[in-house]
Amino acid sequence: MTRRFLLFVGSAITIALLAHSAPAAALGVGDPAPKLAQGKYVQGEPVKKFEKGKVYVVEMWATWCGPCVKAIPHVNDLQKKYADKVIVIGQNVWESDESKVEPFVKEMGEQMTYRVAMDDVSAGGQAGKMAETWMKAADRNGIPCSFIVNQEGLIAWIGHPMQMGEPLAKVVEGKMDLAAAKAEAEAQQAVQAVMQEVRTLAQAKKWDELLAKLDEAEKASPSSANMLVPIRYQALLEAKQTEKAAALAEGVLKGAKEQPIPALMLAQRALMGKDYDLALKLATAGAEHIGDADKAQARLVVANIHAAKLDWPKAVEAQKQAIEAAPAEMKPSMEKALKIYEQNAAKPPA
Repeated sequence: MTRRFLLFVGSAITIALLAHSAPAAALGVGDPAPKLAQGKYVQGEPVKKFEKGKVYVVEMWATWCGPCVKAIPHVNDLQKKYADKVIVIGQNVWESDESKVEPFVKEMGEQMTYRVAMDDVSAGGQAGKMAETWMKAADRNGIPCSFIVNQEGLIAWIGHPMQMGEPLAKVVEGKMDLAAAKAEAEAQQAVQAVMQEVRTLAQAKKWDELLAKLDEAEKASPSSANMLVPIRYQALLEAKQTEKAAALAEGVLKGAKEQPIPALMLAQRALMGKDYDLALKLATAGAEHIGDADKAQARLVVANIHAAKLDWPKAVEAQKQAIEAAPAEMKPSMEKALKIYEQNAAKPPA
């Protein structure tokens, strides 16, 4: 179970913190955006510089990066939503084969209509100038990674594009508290350092010390507390503190109306541990209260739990609900799973 826990810790850290461990970065929220040092634009009108009064998104991606590809339609939707207020630049970095970029963009078609620029790799190698002056400077070691540049030319937010909707809306509406955002970003850096210690403590099976480190992480960044719930729950189980684990799960369940995401995350953790009854309660509550943007993913969690329980009719029902709420690019793979569920549901009882 320890190995599974380590894998889970890794995924939870990624979801909660977009973990890129490092000391204080040279580029962060509140700093002036670096100059654009790009190569060829393969789509859209080139942006020479950031103009005052305009909002920009610099979205770092590559053709070989699966999460980048999955995020592109979402980024495209944001560009369409703020067509007259936001300029999105799909900034290709760390590309393994630059000849693939232009055909890729053409193949994406209407799902990727924003500007797309290559990096300037004139110095040789894959580490181009944008990768150097933006990604490396911000100590970001993974893509996709989005930078929002506000109307004053300052970095207002850095993070995963799938989490960009809310901060982008605040920046566009002039409601982003940059000082608070900077403080939160710095707090999360502190949390990231603590989470590296969590991994080490998990390997050593020092569960009590690990739980204390989670307390430290939450103190450094209170907004991370809900996202760390699954890690805390698993650590409590490993420490044989089952009553505390049960109380934590009950609290998450009761708070699902206001905080549905922790409920869904903990549901997936319970599913991994084959605690199907708890998983179903949490997932159902989370899916009931989740926003429309995440409704499809939430219903998928419910469907997966029913499938794990071999309750195929209910898995079919939940999968259909997920497909109905899903964007077009998600539907094909979801429909394949639905066919499998339907086939199993049609079989006579053993």
